Amino acid sequence: MKRKIVIALMTAAVMSMAVGCGSNKTDSSSGSEATADSTAQDGGEEKEQAASGSSVSASTGESIEYNALDYVTLGEYKGIEVTETVQAVTEGSIKTAIENALEDNKEKKETKKDTVEDGDIVNIDYKGTKDGVAFDGGTAEGYDLTIGSHSFIDGFEDGLIGAKVGKTVKLNLTFPEDYASTDLAGQDVVFEVKVNSIMEEIKPEYNDEFVQNISDFKTTKEYEEYLKETLTTENESEAENTMKTELQNTVKENAEFKGFPEGLVESEVQKYKDSMEKQIQASYGMALEDYIKEMGTTEDEFNEEITSYMKENVETEMLVKAIAETEGIEVTEDDYQKQLEEDLKSYGNSYGFSTTEDVEKYLNENGGVEEYKYSMLFNKVWDYVAENAKITKRIEGEEK
Repeated sequence: MKRKIVIALMTAAVMSMAVGCGSNKTDSSSGSEATADSTAQDGGEEKEQAASGSSVSASTGESIEYNALDYVTLGEYKGIEVTETVQAVTEGSIKTAIENALEDNKEKKETKKDTVEDGDIVNIDYKGTKDGVAFDGGTAEGYDLTIGSHSFIDGFEDGLIGAKVGKTVKLNLTFPEDYASTDLAGQDVVFEVKVNSIMEEIKPEYNDEFVQNISDFKTTKEYEEYLKETLTTENESEAENTMKTELQNTVKENAEFKGFPEGLVESEVQKYKDSMEKQIQASYGMALEDYIKEMGTTEDEFNEEITSYMKENVETEMLVKAIAETEGIEVTEDDYQKQLEEDLKSYGNSYGFSTTEDVEKYLNENGGVEEYKYSMLFNKVWDYVAENAKITKRIEGEEK
């Protein structure tokens, strides 16, 4: 099995904790601070635990304690030379952002066309049956489909070319042998499709009225100034992240790893698989082993790739904690509470985190208190490494 397939599966199945920590949003949420305090007192760990190695065993629920410096010999991690390249915001990039906004706000309008052609947008009702019985997911009304988009199985869209508006077309089709649903894979089916209308997309005109409809700005000039600021911030953030990733790779290459704490890799693999199992069950309604088969691989190959992937993650964790131990970098209870309060203010209103139980659920769904603290330590360590690096900043793509 190709490694990229496994990584794609893992990415889809597991939520990253790093997204929440370090948010710069400043939305307010009533009750967040009190909730964060009580949760920190109930579920928080001592600050030393964040710096020293600790992971909760998936099989026993107990912490696996270790000293990171017993497993990592640090190489050079200060004074590393690195280039941070920021893409300039040009008139062209602003125009592209405007064009994207116009494309995103297209309106569909019914045409007077009465015959379907390739490339048309058609509004359809359809019903799919196998052996005369409707199958799950095979029926819809008022569905907009672009002919030629290959959104449906082979033969469906081509079968509508030449169809008349208001008429029903019967399509005798066969699902692909490798179709995700085993109940339909390779099966002969019949679709009855009624073409309700042929649509066209109208792109709005770029003017002050358009800007007022999609934003809080009054004029195109104000909107373009906003776009420039936003794109500048995004480009600077992307450049910083790329630079830090390069630093992380260099620091890791400079370090020497001496095995793993007993049971740690196995525990992380199991936690990962447990999380994937839940996600796949919720998204596809199937067991992990069945999904693995659908991906065209074996459990042994899958487990081998997961283990390899998690070994890399555990090495990164040990490296982070080794630097933290050496430099005295800690996540204190005050750090933890402030960060949690900030995240709750950013996301609280959207997700309804207004009680202690809500916050505990939020933390548990994102790896728990210990994982949350580790993500904070991770950010602190790489911020420290970046602050002590020799960074050359350059702007790329400036207009002359």
